[in-house]
Amino acid sequence: MNVPDRRLQLIRLVHVAARELQLDKDTYRAALQAATTTAARPGKSSAAEMSAVELERVLAHFKRTGFKVRSKDSGGRQGRPLDQSPTASKLRAVWLDLASLGIIRDASEAALAAWVQRETGIAAIDWLDGEQRSKCIEKAKKWRDRIIHGRRVALAGALGVAFSSRGAGLAALRKAIDAAAQKVLGRSIDVESMHEDEYQLLLRSAGRPQ
Repeated sequence: MNVPDRRLQLIRLVHVAARELQLDKDTYRAALQAATTTAARPGKSSAAEMSAVELERVLAHFKRTGFKVRSKDSGGRQGRPLDQSPTASKLRAVWLDLASLGIIRDASEAALAAWVQRETGIAAIDWLDGEQRSKCIEKAKKWRDRIIHGRRVALAGALGVAFSSRGAGLAALRKAIDAAAQKVLGRSIDVESMHEDEYQLLLRSAGRPQ
């Protein structure tokens, strides 16, 4: 397959992934940009503007968040209509953050619904009232924040930097993590957007696997 054909195939796969992961427009564009951002240049928010290499990077990101490439499309099967309310979109965005961090392995709407049911006993986001949605959002955010905090504590120890969660101390820690990421991962990245595999690689490089 030549490069132009491969690029078109990748664009189609990226679009299929966005559909199957049920990403809204803003979340989709944010995911594209995050996956293609490097230390040298900002990311791109349109698949049509990407090279084949960039599209491969985006597809790898979607695979980490639960997308599975199949030999044939699913035939256009339609699932439950997606709740597009602001609170549902916010919950979905936090869920996708958890997936991009590698905290969860399945970013699909079905996996989110299963988590919501475990937390609330209610089987669908659109059946939740406003208070229940807000509680789910806060639980997911606290889960994410605990992981990020734990990563910072561990990396501070591994890199020999005093831990701080604010001010100049946090800035120094961010700088040390960024320098380590550029050396080990080849790009500038902080723990808020670092996949679990990347985080573990940084720890191993400092002799502190967990």
